[in-house]
Amino acid sequence: HLQLGLPRSAPWVVPEVVANPILEQCAAALLGPCFLGFYNGNTNTPQSGDENHAQPMHADGAWVWKSREEADAARMPWPHPATGVVINFGVDSISELDGTEVWPGSHNDTCVLEAPASGASREGGLAVAYPAAVEARRASAPPVRNTIPKGAVAIRDVRLWHRMNQPLGT
Repeated sequence: HLQLGLPRSAPWVVPEVVANPILEQCAAALLGPCFLGFYNGNTNTPQSGDENHAQPMHADGAWVWKSREEADAARMPWPHPATGVVINFGVDSISELDGTEVWPGSHNDTCVLEAPASGASREGGLAVAYPAAVEARRASAPPVRNTIPKGAVAIRDVRLWHRMNQPLGT
């Protein structure tokens, strides 16, 4: 897929996206006072779903507090709540066939704070870096497709494991 940074001016920046009062209320309820920090678009290319071009499973954000002790020192619960969210817009209907694979509950998996498996690379994604954790997650809460009707939104924690255009669960 291609990541497309949009121009930061009209007609590409529209209030319905960057100043939507309903989405602002949702983000504030999840995060407290916050701001739009990244405005971007993802576009799948025709071959992005084949095995040679599939996106590795990953999370878009990291853990702010890296241990229970750090969270306790900051007076935060463990695992700590979201510190960032991604809001995906359905500019067209996104179906089971082309939706992003998401792993429910994975935003609370602290395994990513441990050292990756021997020989794991960033390019291989979480399945290569933490194979036992991925298999445990698959057994307890397998991945699903994030489907979004045209005009709707999906909100997710930046730590949620996901990948685009991969045969579900492989």
